[in-house]
Amino acid sequence: MTTLVICPQCGRTAEIVPGEHPFCRHCDYPLFWVAPRPTPVTPIEFEPEPVVGVVCAACSTHNESGRTLCRLCGQPLIPLAVRRRRSWEVVVPEEPAQSPRKKFILGIAAGIASVALLALLVGSLWYFFWPRAEWEVVILDEGESSWDVAATLQRGLPVISYVDASDFTLRVVACGSPFCDGLGTPTIRTTVAVIGDRGQGYGTAIVVGADGHPVIAFRDGVRQAMMVAHCGDPQCSDPGAITITELDPGAGVDDPAANVGSDISMAIGLDGLPIIAYHDITRGALKVAHCENKDCTESTIAVLDRSADAANNPDAEGVGLDTSIQVGRDGLPIIAFRDADDRSLRIAHCSDERCTQAVLLTMVQAPGLDPGHDSALVLAPDGSPIVAYTDWSDDGVYVAKCADATCADVTVRRIDRAEQGTSGDTSIVIDREGQPVVVFRQKEPGDERASRILKIVYCRDLGCERSTEPEAVDSVGRTGYTPRLLVLNDGTIAIAYGDATQGALEYAVLR
Repeated sequence: MTTLVICPQCGRTAEIVPGEHPFCRHCDYPLFWVAPRPTPVTPIEFEPEPVVGVVCAACSTHNESGRTLCRLCGQPLIPLAVRRRRSWEVVVPEEPAQSPRKKFILGIAAGIASVALLALLVGSLWYFFWPRAEWEVVILDEGESSWDVAATLQRGLPVISYVDASDFTLRVVACGSPFCDGLGTPTIRTTVAVIGDRGQGYGTAIVVGADGHPVIAFRDGVRQAMMVAHCGDPQCSDPGAITITELDPGAGVDDPAANVGSDISMAIGLDGLPIIAYHDITRGALKVAHCENKDCTESTIAVLDRSADAANNPDAEGVGLDTSIQVGRDGLPIIAFRDADDRSLRIAHCSDERCTQAVLLTMVQAPGLDPGHDSALVLAPDGSPIVAYTDWSDDGVYVAKCADATCADVTVRRIDRAEQGTSGDTSIVIDREGQPVVVFRQKEPGDERASRILKIVYCRDLGCERSTEPEAVDSVGRTGYTPRLLVLNDGTIAIAYGDATQGALEYAVLR
């Protein structure tokens, strides 16, 4: 049964329905505090709700326009004033919404930046903490063992010939490992011959013949003759098994004017026999001796070029100096040499395997130049000659590259730095990347007599028109004499050279 009561708050008639919470439907006053009246009451007729003017924010009651207080709850009906920004407050502009495409692009950029930063971090750690390749120097022999160095490989192991200036002996070192570090079989040192007391031999050369035994060409200073020594075993370990032959002027020939065998270089022909290029000092001539057997007890000797002034001018150096010989894929030898008569670097293209005749070509010649000193020859994959040499007109190291086998077109580039001192003693090889590598000895400016530095340059093309800066291999004392480059079977670069300060034969490996 519905009970009508008077709301004590708003004075309106309110209904209390059994089972429901009694609240005034007008002002939400709790009616369970009001006692019901037993007598019926006359309902109060309320006027219809006023037209909406202002809605109270507290009780949602509709009020007429113009009222300032809610007619139900008495709360102010005037809107609160907007809070004004203080002078010290900073207005943060609202960021415009970004499109999905822009967000995607920004995400990619952030990812790339993160990867680059990580790569930079890893690279820095590698640079500072990862072990880098360094030159490791091994002393192979001491006692003025620093002159006329030559080197080759015997089944991947270095075999080095050199002259000991303290007793004028020709020696051979056969390394027991590619790095000559003693970790393989023991290194063997053998005295091959006594070369006399007239200079340090004027150059030696060493190759390994078809029988696997080293062959050494050298000059006998007493006889002033060109000699060949053939070892009786692959390591040249038994002095008693070494066969020594005088090739020019020949055993038993009595020629007081003979003076041959300087500026020697040697290669192995396709027939497996040694072929030797050398200088005849007396005649000022370029000569070639082709061995007719493995021991080189017999040979064929030819004169390829001869000085026109040597007979009349005893001071003329002639031709055929600073020789360097290689054998092409066609089996024909090619020889680079210096012509002192006309101050030029020349090439001799042999016409047959024994090089009894040759076509002579000029590679480098110009007024004021003096090229061809310390010549070192290699052949490009197409057979064209590449020669590293010193020009005494400016004491610089140069690389000359023939465009083809005819050398009709030659490019020349200097690879050392003039401001770093005068240079000499060149050697060149082709590395496993197919590019030339050149080493040379350089003096430091202002310390011309006391210092020598062994340096290396890596060419980035066959003509060495692009190359690395000269890098020091050994800079301790007076070092780097007659360096000889080797490329080991694994591609490692190695250098055999003399150290005059320690009187030592040294071997440097990039490890």
